[in-house]
Amino acid sequence: MKICLALLGAALASTSLEAQAGCTWERAGTVAGSWTSGPLASCDSVLTFEFGGVVIRQQQAGCPLFVLVTPQHEVAERSERATRARAFAQAPVTTLFFRCEHEYFLIFPIGSACTYFDRAITGGVDRMQTEACETGKAPVPVEEVGQ
Repeated sequence: MKICLALLGAALASTSLEAQAGCTWERAGTVAGSWTSGPLASCDSVLTFEFGGVVIRQQQAGCPLFVLVTPQHEVAERSERATRARAFAQAPVTTLFFRCEHEYFLIFPIGSACTYFDRAITGGVDRMQTEACETGKAPVPVEEVGQ
């Protein structure tokens, strides 16, 4: 019973502290999906690959050993309104692994191509939404206070 009362007290204290913290005056701003590649291995092809809505296109021939893909997500930005940015989920940041596969005619090399072979989730970014702050009662105008 004492544990339940302690938990209830902690919950009430945390909600009252959140209400006292006030409004952060932030909104959720969208950041487009992006990618960054690692070092290039010597390869004849230019990599073009799509993953999770992010298109990966290398500008030069070669095969990246890995590509770090960050999906579209949101970050907290300053707002002119009484709002706050609240995280509601996490989107995975993924590392894609590639290798250069050589093609042969008998024993003679005739070319090479960059191919995808594995992936790993290596982090996360916040998905956020903007919500209105509870502003409470509007302040009383100065003219009405003296009457």
